[in-house]
Amino acid sequence: MKEIHNNDLKQQLMSESAFKDCFSTDVSADTRLFHFLARDYIVQEGQQPSWLFYLTRGRGQALRHAS
Repeated sequence: MKEIHNNDLKQQLMSESAFKDCFSTDVSADTRLFHFLARDYIVQEGQQPSWLFYLTRGRGQALRHAS
């Protein structure tokens, strides 16, 4: 996971998606932009995530490991 410090790209992605419609207040100031490589884990099962993730490009999978 790598944080991207590009406010123009962040604003563009928020405008192209329905991101702002998902929240009752403006959360733009608290929004961060991250890039994940293929096969990177966004959140691993059993761990408390530090962020709320909103996918704007690409795709992901939700996997659960059987115990």
